[in-house]
Amino acid sequence: MQINKLIYFLSVANHLNFTKAAQECYLAQSAISQQITSLEQEVGFQLFKRSSRKVELTEAGKIFYEEIKDVVERYKNAVKKAENIAHGFKGMITIGVCGDIEEIFLPQILNKFKEMYPLIDIKFKRASLEDTRKQLENKIYDVVFTWPYDIENLKNIDYKVIFEEDACAMMNSDNDLASRSAVSREELAGENNIMVEYKEKTKNYKHFCKFYSKYNIIPKSIITVPDGSILNLMIDLNMGISIVPKIIKKLNRPKVSFVEIEGEPHPIKFCLAYLKDNTNPCVELFVKEASIS
Repeated sequence: MQINKLIYFLSVANHLNFTKAAQECYLAQSAISQQITSLEQEVGFQLFKRSSRKVELTEAGKIFYEEIKDVVERYKNAVKKAENIAHGFKGMITIGVCGDIEEIFLPQILNKFKEMYPLIDIKFKRASLEDTRKQLENKIYDVVFTWPYDIENLKNIDYKVIFEEDACAMMNSDNDLASRSAVSREELAGENNIMVEYKEKTKNYKHFCKFYSKYNIIPKSIITVPDGSILNLMIDLNMGISIVPKIIKKLNRPKVSFVEIEGEPHPIKFCLAYLKDNTNPCVELFVKEASIS
């Protein structure tokens, strides 16, 4: 059995449309249809129900799809890894890290990247939310994990969203609101609101304030801190609450509670930013592979 037949099968199964699958695989529709028919003859059972109106997986086809998609993915990864070793791709990439949120997903991204490109060295540098643009332009680091709001309209900076999650309220477990299943914005506005930020005129700051201003609510106080470690310390000391993306729950910090927020969701993005004209070839490779599941 040729691996290409399995790739064609997955494409048809994903699109449930032979025309779209043919376009994705750069084949004529008749050619991909022939390949699927040939595959069905090889395995000895029908994979798709075809009619003039729609294409569906058979029950056997559904099982085959679930089992075979990982096999094809492993094959593709194996080819990439072997190519990298065969061609001796070497290099170095410097990664800027702003806070502890990267602990949630960075090991997953780096483990995958090191498997694909074992000869590329990785360095880390502490990054600043305030100086992200300058540090990228001056090649202090090649890529940086950060909030996108202050860089999303810059012509020379591009970014890739790593996650977008709705906000929740993070607080010490001794806080009076911590036992609640959900709290209102009005209740949160009565607490000290702690956020990581340097300047009050930044778009990051405005994005945070929009959480309240959209409802004409004014928080009792907004306390800005330079990094996540200080924010966490203040939460540990029960000195206030913080509006954070729900993915933060995965840090499993002791004596910290996460409470749902009533009303319209407030999405928060986190991204990987990089200089568009960075000539380091490792940047393109890293950006391409940087994703979390």
